[in-house]
Amino acid sequence: MKTKKLLAAAAALCLCGGILPAASASAEIYGDHNGDGNVDAMDAALILQYAAYAGAGGTQTFYEFVHGSEGGDISSDDGTLTILNCNDDTLSDMIEQYRTTYPNANVEWVQVGEVGGEAAELYATYLLSGKEADLYVVQPDWALRYLNDDSLSIPLSAIGITESDYTNAYDYAMALGTNSYGELRGATALLSPGGYCYRTDLAEEYLGIDSAESMQECISDWDGFLDTASRLSTASGGSITMAASYGDLLNPFFSTPDSPWVENNVLDITPAARFIDLYMGMTQNGSLDPSVMQWTAEWTEAGIYDGTLGYFYASWCLPDNLMLEQNGGDAGNWAIVPGPEAFYWGGEMFCVAPQCNSAEEAARFLRYFTVEADSMEAFMNNYGESLGYLVNNRAAMSAFNETRHGSPLLGGQDYFAVLSEAAESIDLKAENLTVYDSAAISNLYSAIHKNADADPDTILADFIVRMQEGNPDLTVN
Repeated sequence: MKTKKLLAAAAALCLCGGILPAASASAEIYGDHNGDGNVDAMDAALILQYAAYAGAGGTQTFYEFVHGSEGGDISSDDGTLTILNCNDDTLSDMIEQYRTTYPNANVEWVQVGEVGGEAAELYATYLLSGKEADLYVVQPDWALRYLNDDSLSIPLSAIGITESDYTNAYDYAMALGTNSYGELRGATALLSPGGYCYRTDLAEEYLGIDSAESMQECISDWDGFLDTASRLSTASGGSITMAASYGDLLNPFFSTPDSPWVENNVLDITPAARFIDLYMGMTQNGSLDPSVMQWTAEWTEAGIYDGTLGYFYASWCLPDNLMLEQNGGDAGNWAIVPGPEAFYWGGEMFCVAPQCNSAEEAARFLRYFTVEADSMEAFMNNYGESLGYLVNNRAAMSAFNETRHGSPLLGGQDYFAVLSEAAESIDLKAENLTVYDSAAISNLYSAIHKNADADPDTILADFIVRMQEGNPDLTVN
């Protein structure tokens, strides 16, 4: 923090006289901003100082004001755009299309790790080593640790890209790219909203539901989902579950939190308790088998042998009917609906490395795949059906969806159209995202797995222990 800001903060501290409460409208800027490990009067003074600065016409964000808006030692001196990713499943296609439009562009892909979780750990080591890097691909469930760290990322504005460029972007993607200080650091290229895929023949036989519209009406919220699950269990004599595993429920339930998991070092256990209630209700009425783990043979066979009504799938599960076919799909016997809550599961976002030395090329690449509708529509036309992702541009998706992309297993239903509407409905607030989110969901999954037949209090206690093992200073609400 710059000396003039420290002096101004000290002066403001004299005026405020002690620890100040957080204003409800300022929750996104309340916290330990001077890095001393405490949320105290000095941090409150910075907020007061920023209020005075903004009131006088200052245009910096609060984060820029406190930490400085410099974007590292970026330049356009290098002739190679270097992009880090853990695999080239989508990046190779992007680079191929980009070179078609810009044949003289020199783009290099560097593999760091083999899967997303591994990349989440290895990127930091790579970036801090000073090795060549201009852009790198992150995934939503662990992106925030990079977006929040000045040593690992810089604002998109440092290469000339701002919020005003994203008038056609989906709202939830903008939230995912915004760090804890209100600063846009992530440029989302590919979206992965999800939905509930179900067996239409079983739904009609046991529930009397004969259309996707009727199914959605029955499961438009979690109460309706639980009620429908109970009816299904009764009608089928307990032989058919509503979902193939409790793991299927996690992303729909938690991807749009109503409040942060952790705030001011306090863990909110309310979301975990609500999910445990849903889990207990479904296991007790026979509409969920707690012994079935997601992605196992038993999970797959539940669909093949009429053991489950449906699965919660992300868009990447659906290209070429990938998961539907694996899970026992017969032509026309499946349909997709948004389900009880609009959700996302995965996706790909670009960050700018602090050592970026191909800034102009980096900006052109990001505009091509995250801003410009024509090139993003072209990507959907070239690769959309093989990859399953949606691009982060309403105009591009609208144009793509004008041509029907029906799936034979879905009875001709176009899952891109359904998931485009789901993406529009995802209600995500950046201020509710924390670096603890991925660990919280993973720890809850593990707590349920270990205590599948236990009472809710035992599962919740195990969850708390797991959260505090990795974060011993966490207290519980």
